[in-house]
Amino acid sequence: MITNLNGIPAFTRGDLGAVNIFRVEEGLPYGTIYGNKYAKNLDELSLDSNGIVLNTTGIAHPGGTDNKDAYSINSDGYVVRTADIGTENESPVRIYDEELGADAVTRIGNTNPDFNIGFINSFSYKNFSLFVLLDYQHGGDIYNYTKQLMYNRDRHKDQQDWGAQGKHRNYGAGNIYNASNPNSHFVEDGTYMKVREISLAFRKEITTSKFFDALKVQISGRNLFTFTKYSGWDPEVAISTNPTNFRLDEYSYPNFRSFSATVQLEF
Repeated sequence: MITNLNGIPAFTRGDLGAVNIFRVEEGLPYGTIYGNKYAKNLDELSLDSNGIVLNTTGIAHPGGTDNKDAYSINSDGYVVRTADIGTENESPVRIYDEELGADAVTRIGNTNPDFNIGFINSFSYKNFSLFVLLDYQHGGDIYNYTKQLMYNRDRHKDQQDWGAQGKHRNYGAGNIYNASNPNSHFVEDGTYMKVREISLAFRKEITTSKFFDALKVQISGRNLFTFTKYSGWDPEVAISTNPTNFRLDEYSYPNFRSFSATVQLEF
């Protein structure tokens, strides 16, 4: 938690990648994500004194003459203009800041997990031993900037699914992409369970040899399995020098699965 900036005004860090999302402000957790937020409830629409909707979308607001009845929830759970559904203009409505008279830039995520747990398990039976290491993280948001860039380049599976539903290309590639500006669509839960390591060993004392006393053979695997709902390659992502708080996925490489084997002679 950021408790004291010694009078420095709040700011959004811009030296950690291609998109500025991490808010530094007194009273906020270190790792808070800021950006535009898409409305998922009609009550989140902002209205003027005449009942006209003020919120903007991925395209310029068409004339500013729509009232609340002109909007509904689309198949992805976003508030959109009903008449735009299935057309090139279908776009989620962004939360509006009435005081500023512009799209709200607000808190859309927090990279800090609720907790982390590691499970170390050792088993042995006669000459065999088994070691298993499991890592679990609960919570912690990830900003999937890789997905956002892939939307713009028509390279993400979401767009294939939307096309099969009859949505126009602009829905993802232009409107949700939001000119590469940070927004809530690309914030994902980073919860995961990882099988970090499994090692199986066999050790046998050798009584018939004059050269060594025991033989041990071991095979090991690391980063074998990851269980997560995160849509990217790997929920263990980081940008810059802080792997804990700056969880921005910008074409991050996943952890590699690796295997090794050892033969040990005891003299």
